[in-house]
Amino acid sequence: MNFDKFRSIFRKFLELGTLKKFFITYFACWGGFLSTITVGKFLNSFFTVEKVGAVADAKFEAISTVVASKVGFNYYSAVFSYFINNSLACISIILAFILVSYLYKKEISSGKSTIREYLNSLIIFYLLVIINPLTGILGVDLNFSDLGVLIPHGIFEFAGLAFSIVLGLEYAIYNLPLNEMKKYGAPQFPYSIKFLVKVFGALALISIAAIIEPLDWAIYTYAKNNGMPVLETIIIAYGNLISHFLGKII
Repeated sequence: MNFDKFRSIFRKFLELGTLKKFFITYFACWGGFLSTITVGKFLNSFFTVEKVGAVADAKFEAISTVVASKVGFNYYSAVFSYFINNSLACISIILAFILVSYLYKKEISSGKSTIREYLNSLIIFYLLVIINPLTGILGVDLNFSDLGVLIPHGIFEFAGLAFSIVLGLEYAIYNLPLNEMKKYGAPQFPYSIKFLVKVFGALALISIAAIIEPLDWAIYTYAKNNGMPVLETIIIAYGNLISHFLGKII
């Protein structure tokens, strides 16, 4: 497939409704993540890729240290650390798409760039955040049979990530449409209640993931220490938790 064909497909993707763009992006995030892990494992057989993930590790450790200094080292500090780390990533993605649209709006107005170049930048940045190389490399040391540990919190984490990507894209093409450039008044879209609700919705998904993630890794550690299959242990653990809570409610 040549890039012109891909560019045409991406234009059609941008014309879809928010929900359709979200689901496509959500499954693409999972696909990109698993592809990165697979490629990372292949490369790791030739040379170490650990340094590639050092940036992501360092960022999380810095946040974790700050949080722990306030609330101590406990379950809540882990939850807050995961929430802050992933929320910053989501907000950064939204702001990055916004910045791209503003930069190209200025460049196109002065005749230094074109809508075609703007679309190319949106495509490249979209693919970059979908592939998510830093996060994927962090999973290189996991066996494929142990990737089940990522599923419970990953369901919500990738949902928050996908929602953030879609919000960033929607603002970008609102601020600078892909058709002929039109003059708008002061943009109201990012300040509307509907947009803010969507942003908080993305952060709510990240919050759920942050609450679950420490538990997932605790189950993973327990399974590995006791020679148990990780996925089976996770299914049993969550089955027991759900039964316990349903018992309390009923």
